[in-house]
Amino acid sequence: MRMSPSALSFLLICTFMATVRSQQSIVSTNTISTGAKFTVTCDANKATGAAPQGVVGVQQLTIYRNLTSTNTYSNIAQYRAGIPPGVSPNVTNNPTGRNWTFTFSGAGNGANNQGTMRIVWDVNDVSCNDAGIYRCQIDYFLANAPSVTVFAADQNVTATTGLSNFDIKADPYQNDFAVDDNVTFTCSAIGPATGVTFKWEFWVKDQFDMDQPLTMPANSETMDKPPVPQTGNTGCAQYKWESMLRIQVPAGNDQQAYKCIVTYLQQQESGNWTIGVKHEAERVVSGGTDPDVGMIVGIIIGCLVAIAIVVGIIVFLRYRKRSQENRSGNKDEIDAANEANLHAPPPVFYPSSKQSKGSKDEKDTK
Repeated sequence: MRMSPSALSFLLICTFMATVRSQQSIVSTNTISTGAKFTVTCDANKATGAAPQGVVGVQQLTIYRNLTSTNTYSNIAQYRAGIPPGVSPNVTNNPTGRNWTFTFSGAGNGANNQGTMRIVWDVNDVSCNDAGIYRCQIDYFLANAPSVTVFAADQNVTATTGLSNFDIKADPYQNDFAVDDNVTFTCSAIGPATGVTFKWEFWVKDQFDMDQPLTMPANSETMDKPPVPQTGNTGCAQYKWESMLRIQVPAGNDQQAYKCIVTYLQQQESGNWTIGVKHEAERVVSGGTDPDVGMIVGIIIGCLVAIAIVVGIIVFLRYRKRSQENRSGNKDEIDAANEANLHAPPPVFYPSSKQSKGSKDEKDTK
């Protein structure tokens, strides 16, 4: 009986599908994040390529991993067929301080265990350094064959960070504002390259027990910045995320809270900045709690110093002018005296006609 070409093709396809298996996932996720959990499963179903002929069973399962940070394969766990109950399988690399759990099942008696023999490895404390290639290696028992055929399946896993370093601040950096003041709030966090979202809410301080926040004030706007890569990390791709909220302080509530919520997958971080709204009169007499008081005092002192300088200059100029006038008056008097002396007549000297009486008497005696 001859088989039609179409039937023959169908039979060949079925035979190929029966002997070739596609790779299945070894790790429960291709992307792991800090603080989360992932699972590595190794069994005969993870094999790639054509199934070997004459398989009797699985001789051994081995889990390896090649970390991105080390680029070296290390043996994590081995599971051999025929291990009796109560005997621990071989776990070769379980670092101190890590929260890892292993489950071994289906070893049987070493035969016909392809569908039951399995290692399940739970990593309950993911870190950035867990990124790398994970390998499930299967060693088979073969009938009438001197050697064991090995099939391995690899899966590359990348690590990403969760949310950290949450922060919220105001510009100007203060807590008291007046109505219509311009304020910019900045909310930031460290996270992965994608998937981080921001949400802003407006609350009145004594109404946090309400189910819903209030409507955001008029003239407010939000702006999310593109994530910025962070340096100095290994394994995890870390980015800084920022969102800004700009407002004009509304009237009506003296205590207002602006809340920022950052979300990544199931992780959420939040915080709020509460401001006090004051009238201008309160801002001036608030006694130093308002940052504008220092500026006002500084202006007053500056004005007083300026007035003192101006008064000093005026006094100096008047003193200088008076001194010049005094020097000018004295010079005029001296010049007038000199002029009078030039026009005065010269002095007259007359000879004396009297003789000494003593001398005359002396002549008469002789």
